[in-house]
Amino acid sequence: MDGLVVHRLVTDSLLVEASEGLDGIAHRLTGLGEGWIMGGADPRTLSWLAGVIDELGWWSGRLIGGLSTVEPSEFLAVRSCQAPPDDPPAPR
Repeated sequence: MDGLVVHRLVTDSLLVEASEGLDGIAHRLTGLGEGWIMGGADPRTLSWLAGVIDELGWWSGRLIGGLSTVEPSEFLAVRSCQAPPDDPPAPR
């Protein structure tokens, strides 16, 4: 595997991990929104939150759209050599 392929694999890995991070934030915000609905939040506030969640989803997809055309088997081989990710911080 040459240096350019390794560079693309590392970049792809970072793009995937960033996308997964945005998806996790969107998921937590969705749960927050459900609590706000139960608490009788103002519809404008809920609409704002829905917009933030949608924007996170758009950016997540944009990151995945930036993946290179490296062979999936090469990508998986590099990912399997990485340390497992740390658990995300607990909500406060």
